[in-house]
Amino acid sequence: MDAGLVLPALGLAGVGLAALRTVGGPNGGAALWHLQAIWIVVGLAALVFLARVDYRVWLGWRPIVYAVNACMLLAVLVGGHRALGAQRWLQLGPLQLQASEPAKVAFVLTLAALLEPDATSGGVTWRRAGRALVDALPLLALLLLQPDLSTTVVFLAILAGMLFAAGMPWWRLLGVGVGGAALAAAAVLAKLRLHLPVPLHGYQLQRLITFLDPAQAPLGAGYNVLQAQIAIGSGRLVGSGLGHVSARLGFLPAAATDFAFAVLAHDLGFAGTGAVLGLFVLILGLGAVVALRAGDPGGALLASGLITLIGFQVFENVGMALGLLPAAGVPLPWISYGGSAVVTEFAAIGLLLSVWHRRAGRGGATFRNVPPG
Repeated sequence: MDAGLVLPALGLAGVGLAALRTVGGPNGGAALWHLQAIWIVVGLAALVFLARVDYRVWLGWRPIVYAVNACMLLAVLVGGHRALGAQRWLQLGPLQLQASEPAKVAFVLTLAALLEPDATSGGVTWRRAGRALVDALPLLALLLLQPDLSTTVVFLAILAGMLFAAGMPWWRLLGVGVGGAALAAAAVLAKLRLHLPVPLHGYQLQRLITFLDPAQAPLGAGYNVLQAQIAIGSGRLVGSGLGHVSARLGFLPAAATDFAFAVLAHDLGFAGTGAVLGLFVLILGLGAVVALRAGDPGGALLASGLITLIGFQVFENVGMALGLLPAAGVPLPWISYGGSAVVTEFAAIGLLLSVWHRRAGRGGATFRNVPPG
């Protein structure tokens, strides 16, 4: 299990490093490559540390973890670094921390501790689900104020996945999701037609509008998605070669971050990206085994939340690059450039290993929606 989780993550990080050579810039991706390599080493240190520490320590410290998480997001609003129309980074000397990245794992930890009593008691009641939502609302509000709509959606996906793992029937979750989507559509219409003070910025609205037809603004809001699709299509079956310097994608915005999948498709083609996605499937499959074989409900919920976090980010990033989902600033795990993200992703693997190493009697927890291990 250790090799099955760690080696694919290292492989993905290595692919991301090689792909950074493809992005444009005066020195290609050399500067980004060196920085990302350093962050990968830091991430591996976090993985080893969290794998060795009993995950139940963090669950027991739920109030402290929640308070630190909220204070970190609040500090971004009070004195954070602003760039690209958003205030999402904390300046720590020469380094910048994107607080929303570690906040994702902290949210999984606190939610697992909150839902643990319901995991084996016949499922989550509406009261407990409501408490989980109320618990999440302050964090969601802090994210929206940055503004960081993409991470807000990630938090909601984590909440839905963990409620299901704790026993909430899928049809209830579906009903809540449909209702939430209707409210979101109503908010967009209220902003566009009635000019009500809905907390949506102009570029966010434009992303939603151009999602249905990027060609209506080929040099505006639809430019990024159209260029990503061009890069993906140009990769064909086997691509131009991973990190091929002569094929620098200077025409593709955010090539190292949001549209990292488009870079992979250009470099590796259909066959190569299929292999990369296979590594993600391996990690998610083994993470599901960890959840099924966990020795207690808290560990199973923690593992469920972590694979939801990783899986949804892959789903969103790939779907965005293909034009199947609205554009959002969600990184492709281990591949997109970003120190905060890559350290957080290795930390998630460390927590999964902590759950696996401490499974009681090699047994499994029993859940309403999850069969016993």
